[in-house]
Amino acid sequence: MGRIAIALWAAGLAGAQSPLVMTQEGPFFVRTLVAQMNGKTPASLSVISRGNVVVRGSDGDRVVYKLVQRVRARSRDEADQLCGGLHIAAAPAGLGGLATLTFVPLSAPQVSNDLEVSVPKAVGRTMVQTQTGSVEA
Repeated sequence: MGRIAIALWAAGLAGAQSPLVMTQEGPFFVRTLVAQMNGKTPASLSVISRGNVVVRGSDGDRVVYKLVQRVRARSRDEADQLCGGLHIAAAPAGLGGLATLTFVPLSAPQVSNDLEVSVPKAVGRTMVQTQTGSVEA
């Protein structure tokens, strides 16, 4: 996985972040990242992504997110190239109480990008904006 380029903007990005993990499930390679936003629970959350987004309520006090990329490939190297880079920006709540979580996977069109966000019940409003995907809340 040496060729994977990941840019993480640290303003509020996870202190408890899993490494990017690539596994094989039959003919598919699956790349997973799990992390949480630092800082206090925001009053509102904005999620911006490319791909499918699922938002779930949680009993915790942190916004936790899991990105799963799935691609059919002949080898791990090919899967790495198809998944491409990943830009993640997590901006903690400012004066207005709005935190923003932005995911920009730089993957090939045949890669499925699925983002699951667990949102504390204390968050009053969550807005989701996605390109090329569905939203489930």
